[in-house]
Amino acid sequence: MRVAVVGGGVVGLSCAFELSRRGADVVVLERDRVGHGASFGNTGWVCPSFTYPLPGPGIVGEGLRAAFSREGPLAIRPGLDPSYLRWLWAFRRNCNRETWLHGMKAFVELNRPTTEILDAYRDAGVEFEMHDAGLLLVALDPKKVDVYREIFRDLASLGFEGGIREVSGQEARELEPMLSTQTNGGVVARVDRWVHPLSLTEGLAGWLTANGVEVREGVDVRATRSGIIETVQGAVEADATVIAAGISAGPMLRSLGVRVRMVPARGYSVTYPRGGSAGPSRALYLADARVGVSTYEDTVRVAGVFELGARDAAVKAGRLDAMLRTIDPFFTDWRPSEARGGTTWAGIRPLTSDGLPLIGRTPRGQNVFLATGHGMLGVTLAPATASLLAAFVLEGRADPVLDPFDPARRA
Repeated sequence: MRVAVVGGGVVGLSCAFELSRRGADVVVLERDRVGHGASFGNTGWVCPSFTYPLPGPGIVGEGLRAAFSREGPLAIRPGLDPSYLRWLWAFRRNCNRETWLHGMKAFVELNRPTTEILDAYRDAGVEFEMHDAGLLLVALDPKKVDVYREIFRDLASLGFEGGIREVSGQEARELEPMLSTQTNGGVVARVDRWVHPLSLTEGLAGWLTANGVEVREGVDVRATRSGIIETVQGAVEADATVIAAGISAGPMLRSLGVRVRMVPARGYSVTYPRGGSAGPSRALYLADARVGVSTYEDTVRVAGVFELGARDAAVKAGRLDAMLRTIDPFFTDWRPSEARGGTTWAGIRPLTSDGLPLIGRTPRGQNVFLATGHGMLGVTLAPATASLLAAFVLEGRADPVLDPFDPARRA
C-alpha cells in the first residue's frame, strides 16, 4: 500500500516510521523543512505525568484576564472571526471537571506504551538525544504544589501507573543544585523523559531516507481526495493519506467532514549555550511560572506561554521578557532574563476545543486519516499516535483507545 503522510513534524515522521516498518510504501510531504515547525523549539518532554487537556475548570477566566497583559503563562486573545468565536464557545463548554477527567483518562490509556515505543525507535536504529532522569517539578509557593498533587491523584485514580515522589525544598536542591533556597519543594515524575526535539525529527527523517522512504520538502498541500493529494507542485497519488500537518490542516479538515475545530496557539522558547555554570543540569517544571526547562548536551532551553488566537509565529519581546523574569527567582547563579547568547523562537501549535487531538479516519474519506491537533503534547503523544494509527491505516483495525480522539466526534 502506498501511503502519503502530509506533515514532517514529530507526529508525521513518527507515522511515516511506523507505516514503513509495517511494509507500506510511504512518501512524506512537508510544506517547509522537516522538523522545523512546532516541533522545533519546544522542551521535547515525553511526559505522561503531565498529560491532560488544556480546557479545565477556571481556565477561561485565567486566560481572559491575561488577554491584554504581557504577564502570565496563558492568554486567550479576543477576536471577531466567527470561526474563532465558535471555537471559544465550544472551549468554554468543555471547561468542566467531568469533561476534563474524561480527556485525562483518554490520555492515560493512549500513553501506556509511550516509553516502550521510544525505546523501540532506538532499537530500530533511530539516533536521537534522550534523557531519562525524570522531570522535577518545583514551586516557590507551596500552594502551587498542591494544585499538581490533586492532578496526580486524579491521574492515579484513572489508572496512571507512572508514580510520583514528593520532595522537600532541600531534596529538590540536592537533585538540582542550581535551584535557589526560595524553592519550597515539589515532586519528581520518574517515568517522564525528555528528548532534543530536533534530534528526534532528524533521526526519524534520517532513518526514513536510509530505508527507502521519500521525504519531500517544500511541498504545499492544498487538498486531498480519493487517491489524490493536490499540491501546488502537482498531484501525488496514494492509496491512503495521513494528514499530520499542524494548523495549516484546518481548511482540509472542513472539506473532509471534521466538525472539531482547531485554533492556533503561540508558544515561546529561548535556547542558551551550555558552559561552566550556565543553567541547570536536568529538566524542570517551574510551577509558579508554568515554564519548562530542558537541558541538552550542548544547550539549555526555557519554554512556556500559550497564546490562544495568535495568528503568526512572531516573537513578542514583551511577552518573552516577562516569561524569563518570572523564573529568575528559581535559581541561584543563573538569571535567564539577563543571560546572553540565547536564541529566541516562537511556534504555532494547533489546539482543538476539547484539548484532545484528532486521530483516526475522517468522516468523508475512507482512505484519509488524521493525526493532528496535539497542542503542546506533540512529542509526548507522537509515538503512541503513530503506532495505533499505522495499524488502523494498514489493517483497518481501530483500537478502542482511539475512540475519544475520533475525528467524527463533536467537541
